[in-house]
Amino acid sequence: MTHVADTRTRPRTSVRAIMVTLVTVASCTNGVTSSTPPVAEETAARVVLTPSTIYLAPNATTDFVAVGFTATGDSVRGELAWSATGGNIEASSTSGARHLARYHAGGACETFRVIATASPGAKADTSEIVVTCAPPASVANVAVTPSAPSVERGATVQLSAVTRDSSANVLGGRTVTWSSSATSVATVSGSGLVTGVAAGSATITATSEGKSGTSAVTVTVPAPPAVATVTVTPPSSSLQQGNSVQLTATTRDASGTVLTGRTIAWSTSAPSIATISGEGLVTAVGPGTATLTATSEGRSGTAVVTVTPPPTTGGSVITDASRVLTIADVPRPGYLSLVSPAPFGLRVTRISNEPGTAIGGGISGSWGTDARHHYQKDQPWSRDGALLVLQNNASPSQVYLDGETYQPVRGKCANYSIGDDRWHPTLAHAQERISASGLELKWFNVVTCTKTRSWALPFSVNGIGPSEGNASFDGRFVALADGTRFFVVDMDPQPPFAAYPAQRIGPARSVTDCGIGSCAIDWVSISPSGKYAIVSYDGDYVRVFNVNPTTLELTPRPMQTTYASCSGTAANGFIYDLGHADMTLNPFDNNEDVIIGQEHCGNRGKTISGMLIGGVMMSRIRDGAITPLTDPTNEAYPHHVSARNYDRPGWVYVGYYPAAGKRFDDEIVAIRIDGSKSVERLAHKHSAFSGCYRCESHAVPSPDGQRVLWASNWVNNAGSGPGTSSVIQAYIVDKRP
Repeated sequence: MTHVADTRTRPRTSVRAIMVTLVTVASCTNGVTSSTPPVAEETAARVVLTPSTIYLAPNATTDFVAVGFTATGDSVRGELAWSATGGNIEASSTSGARHLARYHAGGACETFRVIATASPGAKADTSEIVVTCAPPASVANVAVTPSAPSVERGATVQLSAVTRDSSANVLGGRTVTWSSSATSVATVSGSGLVTGVAAGSATITATSEGKSGTSAVTVTVPAPPAVATVTVTPPSSSLQQGNSVQLTATTRDASGTVLTGRTIAWSTSAPSIATISGEGLVTAVGPGTATLTATSEGRSGTAVVTVTPPPTTGGSVITDASRVLTIADVPRPGYLSLVSPAPFGLRVTRISNEPGTAIGGGISGSWGTDARHHYQKDQPWSRDGALLVLQNNASPSQVYLDGETYQPVRGKCANYSIGDDRWHPTLAHAQERISASGLELKWFNVVTCTKTRSWALPFSVNGIGPSEGNASFDGRFVALADGTRFFVVDMDPQPPFAAYPAQRIGPARSVTDCGIGSCAIDWVSISPSGKYAIVSYDGDYVRVFNVNPTTLELTPRPMQTTYASCSGTAANGFIYDLGHADMTLNPFDNNEDVIIGQEHCGNRGKTISGMLIGGVMMSRIRDGAITPLTDPTNEAYPHHVSARNYDRPGWVYVGYYPAAGKRFDDEIVAIRIDGSKSVERLAHKHSAFSGCYRCESHAVPSPDGQRVLWASNWVNNAGSGPGTSSVIQAYIVDKRP
């Protein structure tokens, strides 16, 4: 059999091409045929063929490489003729001046030759092939080349391994595995391709049949540009004695490009006024003004800190619900500085930095103009309190902070498609987020960056709720919906049901039989116990469904009664109309599921069923029975309600609208849900939000209820340091001693 290679014209290179017809002889019984080569501009005088000798088992295959050279020793591009005195040349190809042939040995145990010829008159080269029926020789030696290469970070170098027997004969067809002694410095693929990761040295090892060879790889890093400027933010801060503020130093080169990974040295002009740590954390020691300096590669930047004496009054929670509190003019707090605004005196910290500032903490990216938590029903702290997540309208889109110090510790995992997500509400899964988007529900560990559980959904859903739903308190059940249907997923089946990865997804149930005109879904959620599912229709009309514990089927739960001016019928599952509501378990009523929100039936200030209806109302989900939680007398109107304080049952946290001269004007208030109307008054929100949804504060407590996170542009009553209406940041009030 004769194989003729491609004779199409190839591009001209620095070595002029030769045109030769390639002829491959398939077996020792076949003659070699060739055509007369065309006149060439430059011809090969000789051919070099490797390997020169090889031992093969019967019917084994191996590859040969040939290169043609001129009389002066230059390699030439052209075509070669391949032939063999036994066995077959199965295929051939050309890459530049290199010519490759795949040889297949016959079944006979003999010695054959492979011949590579460039052109008539040129010196051919041959390789000897010994087809041996003896047991294959063992690998005695592995040689890796190059033996000591150098590669830049991010670049690659190809290593080769040659296996030989005890007589130094090259052994073909042997399996070689590759490994690196330091994958943080250099990695290696299964084919021996090394990639530089970071400056340093790594030993690359090739192993075959228990024998190994090595190559010492050095990874280098190009010389980085020098630091030209250092900028410190915030440039000025005012701290009360004993409080602290985090400074950030940004280094740039001469073109203004931000440089990362540079060493920063911090110093203070007045240690008796303010000290500073090696990480830039300033602590106010005594009254006065101090200059803090950040230095890198001989360049410096400064910030000025003014320390004021600690407050002489205040600092305790206000529990008097009757007082009208005046909103004080309070300058916007510095990033990570502690202030104690009047009239409450509790510690307040801003935990998101200025827009455009590097996030720090080893996180690549910067703070955006909108860096805050998601919503009052979305707990920002992980269940163990170790992490706190903020949304960021720059990159990365999620920033994870230390749950106590509020220092940035990590960004969004590159392989995490966020969707609409929540922290898992149990300690056993404290690092995991529950996320729903489109056709998938999943659990994702944001520390290890791994998906831990996944469900394929029967139809595309609009997130968890959308946006306002939560899992049951035990993390087992969740309700998901599109515009007209919803269903329940058992994410952690318990006996007698098969455990995950067994999938328990209940049947979808239409909600278009509401009987109140428009049946458009505002949000859906499972109740904290998992016994009920709630649908809130547009207009804050709340309807209760039973969840069948065996089939997860959803059916409307008939109520005992509905109340004056409220929507829907009791028989169809409707309860008191509540706006911006959240659900919890009531420890004062045998841990019954309850929903708490704004009074939305229009009865505020009226007496209904012997009860004076206040702005914040609670409805028991089992039967719809109501309890007013606040007195309507001179009460500002409540806005958002949060019950995410898992470890402090019996309280909800309410943000109030601004209403000058009224109780709870612009306040964050904790309200006891036993009907006593007991309160804890914590902070003013200072945010102007007309026409700006993300400027709404959405106050949400920490799991233990001792801190509350809210969003603000710090425009209202902002004193001499007002915020900017378009810059929305996150604040925390802390009532711990």
